[in-house]
Amino acid sequence: MMALLCGPSGSGKSLLAETLAQRWGKNKLYVATMEPFGDEAAQRIRRHRQQRQHKGFLSVDRYTDIGALHTCGCDTVLLECMGNLLANELYAPGGAGDRADTYILQGITALYERCTHLIVVTNEVGASADEYSSETWHYIELLGRINCLLARQSDLVADVICGVPHFLRGEALW
Repeated sequence: MMALLCGPSGSGKSLLAETLAQRWGKNKLYVATMEPFGDEAAQRIRRHRQQRQHKGFLSVDRYTDIGALHTCGCDTVLLECMGNLLANELYAPGGAGDRADTYILQGITALYERCTHLIVVTNEVGASADEYSSETWHYIELLGRINCLLARQSDLVADVICGVPHFLRGEALW
């Protein structure tokens, strides 16, 4: 089964993804995609590590090329977070660049073929009417496209608001 959990920063989507992984899997792999750039990122990474510390996850940092990731025999993979993975693929040296969305979607397919359950955490995008640079709009459009395509493939899709999942598909799987 595949699940897509979407929501804004601080919505509780990570904690809910971990809870779902606890329910679905015996051997759990946590794939962290946030590169530790700066103090804020380092704090967020520390908080997430502490949050999952005693939950039985094998953790791996993977910033690009998600399709080449080995699942280490784990039946459940939690990918945190699609927004970071897209930024890494778009902008990091050695990333996919202009092919980032296609490359990521192919990678997700390959990863899902190597596990029983895949849980993808992603950011809500497109709700703001703020003015952004063309480069930022490009990122928002790509993440929105990836989210829509993953939602179509997922058995469970939820928008997480204030720690509460609002199910768009698959509530019975929760």
